[in-house]
Amino acid sequence: MLLRVDLEEWRGSPVIRDANSRYERKPARLFTDAPSRLKPRQAVFYRNLIRIAEAIQSSAIPVDFELEGRGAVYLDRGCIKIAEHAGSTRFRTPRAGLSKSLL
Repeated sequence: MLLRVDLEEWRGSPVIRDANSRYERKPARLFTDAPSRLKPRQAVFYRNLIRIAEAIQSSAIPVDFELEGRGAVYLDRGCIKIAEHAGSTRFRTPRAGLSKSLL
């Protein structure tokens, strides 16, 4: 899925990561980050989720996609898991058991 959306960058560890040739989807059960308070990095992640949802006009946000001018990217797995702990999102997992999108 190619998206045309301006996403906010985080100066430290990125919340949207470039997918290289070794990237592969992982089962949601392997995402292991612990619950956490809302911190600035996680806030950037949430704002990007909103921008993506608006761009695709859906709450089913893909965990990996292509950005115009950047190529293949994926959502940071730690940020996804923290959002899941907070009840902000949940995984939608296809039959293969791999995390495919968030709701």
